Amino acid sequence: RILFLLAFIVLVLRLLFLQLGSKKYDLLALDNAVSKKIIYPDRGIIFDRKGKSILENTLTYDLMINPTQLKGMDTLGLCKILNISVDVFKERVIGAILKNGRYRPSVFEGSLAVETFVQLQENIFRFEPGFFLQERPIRSYPFKAAAHILGYVGEVDSNILKKTNYYYQMGDYMGLSGLERYYENILMGQRGVRYQIKDNKNRIVGSYEKGLYDSVAIAGRNLNTYIDIDVQVLAERLLKNKLGAIVAIEPQTGGIIAMASGPTYDPNQLTGNQRKNNFSWMLRDTARPLFNRAIKGQYPPGSTIKPAGALIALDEGVITPEYGLGCSGAYFGCRRPIKCTHENPGHASNLRLALSNSCNSYFSHIYRLAVDNPRLNGTTNGYLKWKQYMNSFGMGVKLGIDLPSEDKGLIVDTSFYNR
Repeated sequence: RILFLLAFIVLVLRLLFLQLGSKKYDLLALDNAVSKKIIYPDRGIIFDRKGKSILENTLTYDLMINPTQLKGMDTLGLCKILNISVDVFKERVIGAILKNGRYRPSVFEGSLAVETFVQLQENIFRFEPGFFLQERPIRSYPFKAAAHILGYVGEVDSNILKKTNYYYQMGDYMGLSGLERYYENILMGQRGVRYQIKDNKNRIVGSYEKGLYDSVAIAGRNLNTYIDIDVQVLAERLLKNKLGAIVAIEPQTGGIIAMASGPTYDPNQLTGNQRKNNFSWMLRDTARPLFNRAIKGQYPPGSTIKPAGALIALDEGVITPEYGLGCSGAYFGCRRPIKCTHENPGHASNLRLALSNSCNSYFSHIYRLAVDNPRLNGTTNGYLKWKQYMNSFGMGVKLGIDLPSEDKGLIVDTSFYNR
């Protein structure tokens, strides 16, 4: 009797805990009875300086999977519509479970082609409740330009989820490069949720609690830029079949009117159901179309650095505007002097003429004078002072453009030369 009494007490306590203390089975029961549908918001539109929309939103559909509800469906019929094998089907199911668990919906095939979507829409009843269609807004680019500026949008992965403290969910999309990434918090919007009641056959029969717990999707805010899309299209046309970059800046404000990098790509290639394939071949392309040479390419400045060198020499007082130099060449302890390519005599007899003729000897020599400035007690201090000037001109430092992944120019310190 005592053993039976103890067993009865244990069972009663366990039942009380399960019904009153544990939320696990409440959640499972609610999940069986209520369908949660995510409503994805429209991302904000990006405009150029004249008010033209550089990109737009259009609708696509994802085929979603509920791994726990795959019993009794027409697997072969679905494989035929998607043009995949049964083995691929099984791999995707396992991948969905590993990525998002058994109880949460995952994307089985994203951004369906129009023909595939039409077939699925007509036959989706054959694959329910394990599969359903999810509406999603995606980007489209009417000008087919400014890919490196705008960037692209893609599905979040586990690494992004960890970095963002799980604000996003598997299946969400976010900006991964360009303005889409930099202004993600502005452009993203806020997703909504719709709860619907399911019957014992998993069919939707109505809204849950009359929509009391539903929330509407809030579209992202728009972004106005300094870009002139017509100038941008022209710059990209000029760079066709070339490696390089073109940047057009309004000097009064620093606003960037155009920023083109060649080779480029049509930003529409990184949307839709061919996104993964296109991204894959772009990564393998040796011309690096994904590489934004305007903010990441590091190139010797050539003669454009000469006016900056002249300003440093003037400010440090090692030359005056009347300072002149013969054309025999400037020596730096090397075998060959740095000579000029001009033959006309007197082309470096003062600073103005040296600038107009871009005299190599002159500007190499005044660089030497600035570094050897006796007031600075040694070439180390002289060079570091020269570097400080260059950094103040914006060379060798990041300019802080509102695009991710900007690289600074190469104005090295003395340890680099010592090595």
